[in-house]
Amino acid sequence: MKKLLAIVLTGIIVLGATGCGSDNTDLTTRSESEVSVSSTEDFSDKENNEGKEEKKISEDMSVEELLESAKSGNGRSYTTLGQKYENGDGVEQDYEQALEYYLLSAEADNADFKGLRYAALLYYEGKGVEKDYDKAREYFIEAAEAGDISAAYYLGSMYEEGEGVDKDFSEAFNYYEMAVSKVDEYLENENNNGPDELKKALCALARMYEKGLGVEKNTDKAIQYYQYAVDLGWDNVEEDIERLSK
Repeated sequence: MKKLLAIVLTGIIVLGATGCGSDNTDLTTRSESEVSVSSTEDFSDKENNEGKEEKKISEDMSVEELLESAKSGNGRSYTTLGQKYENGDGVEQDYEQALEYYLLSAEADNADFKGLRYAALLYYEGKGVEKDYDKAREYFIEAAEAGDISAAYYLGSMYEEGEGVDKDFSEAFNYYEMAVSKVDEYLENENNNGPDELKKALCALARMYEKGLGVEKNTDKAIQYYQYAVDLGWDNVEEDIERLSK
């Protein structure tokens, strides 16, 4: 297991206003890591693209370059195009165009299911489309089932908070577990700590074990999941570990 990392996270923490172990979630606030396809790759990307060669895609590529790559079947290019239009990066901001590219990303020969996660967030936030929790959940589910960690975390958050669905701690627990199902691979990889949502899902599971939400209370399990988050660089929950260890 990776040694405990004593680093301070400098990015904006989202989906937990007061820290990783917070009960407060907010899907409408996204950090830079969530609006950039150049953020930390997760292992699901490699599985989705297994056996397929893919040109490395950069957000620095021009729209023309990305379109050429996308037409060759590269789903990541469609996702990056969607991000450019959502953020107005080198093009006029256009949420409808962003949504179109996000959806195309999952239909490409070399599919990129991150695009569906971003499409889900547009529907969740009502950006360029009418707010639609059902659509958001539909795309989150499709992305999560394809292995997207962040989408699984967002689904857990929706069910835990009752956002667009009936509050259901058991369902939230199941989706959080889906999000962390390959945590061992990240713990063993010193060069990849995984997306922020992986750590948030670990903390959410720890919180649920601590409070008995959707699962029987288990302090040891709570400490274990908080420790995993710390091992992956999320040191803002060390106090939770100390509190539960007393």
